[in-house]
Amino acid sequence: MGSDWDFNIDSDDVKELVESWKVGNDDDDSIESGDGGKDIEIKWKVRKGSEGTYVELQFKDSDIKDNSFKFTAFGGVISISILRLIA
Repeated sequence: MGSDWDFNIDSDDVKELVESWKVGNDDDDSIESGDGGKDIEIKWKVRKGSEGTYVELQFKDSDIKDNSFKFTAFGGVISISILRLIA
């Protein structure tokens, strides 16, 4: 049994700029994919034991100066690794 995931972009302006999206992982090239736009929905199911899942967003050209946006991803168990570089 796996886990269901949901990836949400907080800004409608950013949603409009997404041309396409893809979810993949180290086990598979592509789990799910779709088109962008204001009605964008990014949902997928990850198999149990699957590792290295990622979301790719392809954006259209834009004059918007904001190069950051907020998103939420929820479902399953989230594991975060922190790498510290010490000079």
